[in-house]
Amino acid sequence: MKSFGYLTSFLLCILLMGIEVCRPQNTEVFEEVLQFVNEATQFSEDEPPDAKKVLREYDFIVVGAGSADCVVANRLSEISDWNALLIEASDKQNYLMDIPLIANLMSLTNANWGYKKVPNGKFRLSMKNEQCLYHRGKVMGRTSTFNFMAATRGNRRNYDRWEEMGNPGWGYKDVLPYFLKIENMTIPELAANTKYHSTSGYQSISYAPYRSPMADAYVEGGAELGYRVIDYNGETQTGFCYIQSTIKMAPE
Repeated sequence: MKSFGYLTSFLLCILLMGIEVCRPQNTEVFEEVLQFVNEATQFSEDEPPDAKKVLREYDFIVVGAGSADCVVANRLSEISDWNALLIEASDKQNYLMDIPLIANLMSLTNANWGYKKVPNGKFRLSMKNEQCLYHRGKVMGRTSTFNFMAATRGNRRNYDRWEEMGNPGWGYKDVLPYFLKIENMTIPELAANTKYHSTSGYQSISYAPYRSPMADAYVEGGAELGYRVIDYNGETQTGFCYIQSTIKMAPE
């Protein structure tokens, strides 16, 4: 029922915004909206129900259904002799959460834990109580629902620092093989760098099919200023680049 409510709200927003989908010259847009409604309905019907029967014991319990958690639960479920339970505190995910353009609106719903940063007198000094929102998802996919499908591993120094703090196995050299294992890099010029990328994993990564003129100007401007156009999931993160996204492009 909540999924239906989200869908109804979205369609009402389209009408209130004055999108003229019913005019003859906009029949293509109208057809796309109808297709969206059909897909959303099918999505809701096909979503597996929550487990009605909970076992007394499990071999593994995965708490939180974020990107990594779902991968772990999926891998554990491949062993037929093991019972794995995946727990998430959210309501069901709905079809609208798969639209990157409105990801920022999802953070205003109960799919967000509503955390705020802790003030420390050094950052966010211009904000009320020196705090900003710290979005963390409470839904299947968790915070990946809010990140506009950006594929970002983070800086290698963060991982090395975790290892230095007493967490063996968390150095960048240790976690990189797992990034490669999960990745299916579909950007040819990046896939050629096999030290940092792989094409054999489950998670497809590509550039978004649409790019604004401002994005091109931003990268080209950086190059004109003498900065490198880089792969931020590669050797360095100092430079200019386009966002890599967790998108699986349809075959042409």
